Amino acid sequence: DIKQLKAAIEELIANALEACPPSGEISVMTLMGSKDVSVCIQNDLTPEARISTAVAAPDPIRPFISWKSGHAGMGLTIAERIIAEHEGELTIETNPDRVFKATMSFPIRTKTV
Repeated sequence: DIKQLKAAIEELIANALEACPPSGEISVMTLMGSKDVSVCIQNDLTPEARISTAVAAPDPIRPFISWKSGHAGMGLTIAERIIAEHEGELTIETNPDRVFKATMSFPIRTKTV
């Protein structure tokens, strides 16, 4: 469902925008391998986000962890669920001193006739 995948990408981009400092950078990349296609969103982290990332480091997709006031900490959890429902995988790489990287990957299916 394209609407759900769009929602997952929007969650990942919103997470990046909220965690990135005003002078920081956000990059969005698409990658196509021989067996999968991926969308990678990487961002610099504000000092507050660095602390939160360090706290959640063992499992950043875990729900109800947020350093942002008024947020439930469900964005990455929702994105991961949507991606899994579409046979994809969400991986998170963090360097608490610098960047947060979320990659959603989906297998390439070949059509059989």
